[in-house]
Amino acid sequence: MVECGGVGFHCNISLYTHRALPSRGAEVRLFTHMAVKEDAITLYGFADMAELEAYKKLTTVKGVGGKVALAVLSELSPSELALAISAGDAKAVSRAQGIGPKLAQRILLELKDQFGFTTDEGVTLTTDTLGTDSPRGEAASALVALGYSQSEAALALSKCPDGLSTEDMIRQALRGLAGRV
Repeated sequence: MVECGGVGFHCNISLYTHRALPSRGAEVRLFTHMAVKEDAITLYGFADMAELEAYKKLTTVKGVGGKVALAVLSELSPSELALAISAGDAKAVSRAQGIGPKLAQRILLELKDQFGFTTDEGVTLTTDTLGTDSPRGEAASALVALGYSQSEAALALSKCPDGLSTEDMIRQALRGLAGRV
């Protein structure tokens, strides 16, 4: 419940937003989306604009309503979702409650051109940069063959500078992945 001007509103939020909330009773700022249907008016709240934009993009996919979009955003932060879509990682998207393999594939297909992932180092990952024709793509394929998800491989490789050989990218990515365990 969020109180605004003396009126309480039931606001649906993701776990991502829940973790960003201050303690009970403290002032909070949420970015909201109101869904109006014939039988209900539902308010959705988001911790930041990136999450709201990800929600709006998700709900454009056939079969993804507000609750399913919140389930995805509860499992993946907006940047993790963008990375999973850019990497074509259906397994990461299907971890969300209510998302099966077919719906995960539909999400990837319909949103692949709408999401891009830019790392802190300024490297932008898209489906093109992860293609197998590039050293980064070959390294990603090798890491996936070693058992890492496409998202994990893409994130680890995003920290590698351009110009490295495929082998050097794999070594550096494996060091990064080992340090996160």
